[in-house]
Amino acid sequence: RAIRRAAAKYIAPLLKKDLLIITQGFIAATAEGVPTTLGRNGSDYSASLLGAALDADEIQIWTDVNGILTADPTIIPSAKPLQMMTFDEASELAYFGARVLHPASIQPAMEQSIPVRVLNSHFPEEKGTIIVPNITVREKPHVKSIAYKENITLVTLQSSSLLFSPEIM
Repeated sequence: RAIRRAAAKYIAPLLKKDLLIITQGFIAATAEGVPTTLGRNGSDYSASLLGAALDADEIQIWTDVNGILTADPTIIPSAKPLQMMTFDEASELAYFGARVLHPASIQPAMEQSIPVRVLNSHFPEEKGTIIVPNITVREKPHVKSIAYKENITLVTLQSSSLLFSPEIM
């Protein structure tokens, strides 16, 4: 609520004047005004918080890869960027080791159903990956992405053809 109030007071009026706002992420303050940092992916979290507070049409996260990839490119050099995925898929990948996003960084966007686009700051012409609340038209079934975390194995299968269990097996 405090972020929404501050954004409405300080940022929204400038946006209404079509001004470009440039601000840092990662650095914050407690409710008591004590300076602090937001930790890993704090800048992404800042973008998500501000985007949600301002009811943005889209939140963009700029990083050093062409979106969310099918695997860790340091392990699988042929990993390819995904065009689209859901918040649930992105959160699960982040939690289980995909380093491009921190699980909490997109939570404010998820709560407001604001799409998040992950783009490459070194190659801004690349399309990146768009993360959306849900995908209504599915491609042919395939493995979307693989994340790696020591000593954990999780396999999630989805099928629309299972009797009385249309989502998860």
